[in-house]
Parts: sequence; structure tokens; C-alpha cells
Amino acid sequence: MELEPLLTDFESAAFEMRNALLAEAGDLDEFRHRYRREQMQDTWTPEFHVTEVNPTRHIYGNAGQVLREMNPSAVVAIEANCAEGTVASLRLKMTAEPGRAVGPNGAELSISSEDAGWARKWHATLSQRIERGRPWWWWLRTSSGAYWFGLGVANLLGVALVQSSDVEFKIDRDIVAFVFLFTLYGTLAALVMQAGIRRLLPTFQVLKRGERGRGQTAIAIVSTPVLAIAYNVVSYLITK
Repeated sequence: MELEPLLTDFESAAFEMRNALLAEAGDLDEFRHRYRREQMQDTWTPEFHVTEVNPTRHIYGNAGQVLREMNPSAVVAIEANCAEGTVASLRLKMTAEPGRAVGPNGAELSISSEDAGWARKWHATLSQRIERGRPWWWWLRTSSGAYWFGLGVANLLGVALVQSSDVEFKIDRDIVAFVFLFTLYGTLAALVMQAGIRRLLPTFQVLKRGERGRGQTAIAIVSTPVLAIAYNVVSYLITK
């Protein structure tokens, strides 16, 4: 995921709301206008909180500061928050830490405002940034995606075991029992694999240009034996 476009767009959204609120306060007297301006400056200048691991480190600052200081491959969480009472709010939370994911994209975006046009515009822009930056395996982290993938792999392994045992099945009761057991044990295996998939594949990962992500490495390692088993099963079914 490229963080720079996302963080700079988040800042642009905040600055646009700040300017709009300052324009509304233009008819205040000089003292109150100065106070309001300082208040808006504090409220609508986003401070990003970036968390890194190995070692644990917390970085605070605007988009430019955190982008310069952070180690991309160590980033596991990013948060930012701007709010003006019930008038408007802009919040972003991203985490790649196992067990703390906030969605299949690893991001939780919240925008509300009395200015519906501003909210719709920036929600669409920031959501698009998040979706473009998600890894191609994001669907595996969803409940349905992880379940069906795990069920498929579990049943593939089951077929391979049956193939290696040379068990002869009768076409009636044995086949029915075989399908039932495959479904039962395949479902249990899928649930176990679901937890493993979510631990191996991060919801997002900030990478340096040309760097290989942890998720890509994990998929390459796991897919090699799975593809070999699939090839043997298909060959067996064709030649049987």
C-alpha cells in the first residue's frame, strides 16, 4: 500500500473543512475570530499516530513528518482523528496486527458532516485510496473467502489421502458416507485454516518500492505443496 496519497488526501479533506468553518466565522470580531482561527488550526490539522514493531515505536506528526520518519516494513497501525463537535468529524484507523483487524481492508474510515457534499466527496476519495492499496488476497481474509478456500484445500488433501490408500468404494452407501465425512472434517479444517490465513496474511502492508510483502512470501510457500497435490489428484482422476 502507498501511504503518501492516502495521508495527503486525508490532510486535504481536513484543511478544506477548516477553511470552510473559518469562512463561516468571518463576521466575528477580531478577538473572537483570532481565537476561532487558532481553535480551527488545532482541530483540523491532522496528527497521525503511526505504530511500528520490532522494536515497538510510536511516531506522531503530520503526513510529511511520519512519512519521513517511519520504517515502512515495520508499520502495523495508523490512526488520525479530527472532529468539531457535531459539525463534522474525520477519522481513519488502520491496523495489520493479528486479532485487531478492523475489516477485510484493514481500515476503518468514518466521515460525517452537516455539509453532505464534503462528506460524500472525501469518503469516496479516501475509500478509493484504501481499496486501491489493499493486497489482491484481501478476499481470503473475509469470513466466506477464508472458509471456502480452507474447505477446498481440506477436501483436496482428503482426496489425495484416499488416492494414496487405494480404498475401493461402493457406489451407494460408501460414497454417501465419504461425502458426509469430507464435508464434516473439511468444515472443521476450514475453520482452523481461517485463523491461520488471517495470521499469515496481513490486512495491509506498507512496502518500499520493489519490496516483496509478507503475504506474498507466505502464499508462495503454501501454494507450492498445494499445487503439487492438486496436480497429482487431477492426474489420478484422468488416468483412473
